[in-house]
Amino acid sequence: MLPTTTDVLVIGAGPTGLTLALWLAGSGHSVTVVDDQAAGDNTSRAAVVHAHTLETLDPSGVSDYTASRRPVAVHVVNLADRLTRLATTGHALRPLRNGILRLLGRIPAFRRRLAMQLSGLVYR
Repeated sequence: MLPTTTDVLVIGAGPTGLTLALWLAGSGHSVTVVDDQAAGDNTSRAAVVHAHTLETLDPSGVSDYTASRRPVAVHVVNLADRLTRLATTGHALRPLRNGILRLLGRIPAFRRRLAMQLSGLVYR
């Protein structure tokens, strides 16, 4: 059941929604995240994690958790006669999502509601 009040309602428990919830809850806001997927299917579909993504998440500790849970493969590819390094996880970014959820679980103002759909919203 959804709470009757919350400071912030985030729709979508993918990496972006959970990161937003982490930052807002860490700033003292009560946050509720709603996602229609029970678990697993709302992970990132990205094949790579850009360095800037990890830099952005670094202050929260998510990047350390993610890196420790997934081996990263580095491939060298030839693009237009230039060698480029490309790091890939080889899998969906479930460790990223799980790392954010682990950190959010430590914040009392965070509520997660999975397998629920929002059908209406009343602003008071």
